[in-house]
Amino acid sequence: MSLEYTLEIAGTKKSVTLLATQLSRVLGYQNTAKGVEAFGIQIDIAEPGPLEFKMIEEEFGFGPQISITFRLDKEIDSVIAHTRLLQGCIELLSDSSNDAVLLFNGETIIFLRRNGKFILNLVKGFWTDEVLAVIPIPYEFESIPSI
Repeated sequence: MSLEYTLEIAGTKKSVTLLATQLSRVLGYQNTAKGVEAFGIQIDIAEPGPLEFKMIEEEFGFGPQISITFRLDKEIDSVIAHTRLLQGCIELLSDSSNDAVLLFNGETIIFLRRNGKFILNLVKGFWTDEVLAVIPIPYEFESIPSI
């Protein structure tokens, strides 16, 4: 059983292969025969489906061009898992100011990036000091309702 997080990114023109290569540069991530992986995390990179595109566009005002799903093993320490997850997300967002949203199970917003600014959702138990250290400053906390 795994926990599923999806990073939806608008405006990117990068191919799946280029994104996988970029992600594999993160410490602990690697390209394998199955795709990109990190200890306790399986990653899938694809274009969003029409329903997914429409939902993100209606909710956040941008249509994602790429959808990266991170499946985290429930058995690994949550701080380690969240830190690795966010390291991957930040790397994928590092060379642009594209709007993006990270969702847990398709409905709980973990963070929203608009115009290069990070808005972190007040998710109980997610944001520890170690996990926050991965997010570039400045950022701000808001209470963002689930979709």
